Amino acid sequence: MHIEVFDSQAPESGTFPLSQSDISRYSFTDMTPLKEFEIQAEVGSGICLPDNKSYKVRISIADLFLDTDKVIIQKKTSCVWNKRFDPVIM
Repeated sequence: MHIEVFDSQAPESGTFPLSQSDISRYSFTDMTPLKEFEIQAEVGSGICLPDNKSYKVRISIADLFLDTDKVIIQKKTSCVWNKRFDPVIM
């Protein structure tokens, strides 16, 4: 997943549902291990958050969970974590 953020007068956020063809294309039923991967993840900031709360971010891949610590900077509807996770081999 790649998220791009642009400076604008009125930031917007949105989601969209996956179509059935996308689900079929990206899912598989054969559960044999495919390859070994190294996961590198970094969480910088979140903008256009729905509430003025201290959020946490969880990245989950299969049975791996990467959680951010407390927010470093919190302003109105944005949070900054600046968290780089150690690489993980899956």
